[in-house]
Amino acid sequence: MTSARACLVAIVVGTVACGAKALPEPILLVEPPAVVPTSATACPPPVGDDAQVQSAFAYARGCVALVDADVSPVTARPTVWRHEAGEWREIPLPGSADDRVNHGWVAAATDGFVIVGVLDTRVESTGPELTIVRSFDGGATWQPPVFVAKPHYFAAVKSLDVRVGGLASITLELDDDYGDGAAPGTYRVDSGDRGGTWGVVRLVGATSTTAR
Repeated sequence: MTSARACLVAIVVGTVACGAKALPEPILLVEPPAVVPTSATACPPPVGDDAQVQSAFAYARGCVALVDADVSPVTARPTVWRHEAGEWREIPLPGSADDRVNHGWVAAATDGFVIVGVLDTRVESTGPELTIVRSFDGGATWQPPVFVAKPHYFAAVKSLDVRVGGLASITLELDDDYGDGAAPGTYRVDSGDRGGTWGVVRLVGATSTTAR
């Protein structure tokens, strides 16, 4: 009786036919658009003279440009412009990434699918950290920002490497001993999930220099 009742319930709710095994849900694999780096001249967004195109990427239907807008000696604003179907559109960055006044794009790279961008201060202000943003759809939308502490405020991003398999790394350089415990030299921080989370920044090459 118990078995028959269970079978009846299964038929009513539509989960499985009586006497048949439940079939697994189909897995739908959606491949993101392939992305490749391109030049700013090949992907020129409609921005003014006070804007600077820092990086550009091409995909099947158009291109996306990472732009520092409203640039002056004391200001900057990171923006994204995307070209599709013959039209340019400015794409808002998520949350606090869009509010990073005086920040600009210092690095960007792709593994062929995800775009990883790094923001840092262009002028002196508080906040010794990098802001990481990512897009999985050719720049149409961007994930919430991830923050990575720098070894020192004056440490500058030298390179960003994003590799197939989810591995990414950021290399920074601190050019002097500023007397607060951060040794001058080359630093690196790594990610194993396409920039979603990052490890601890570590010194990978010390530099001997005179303190200021």
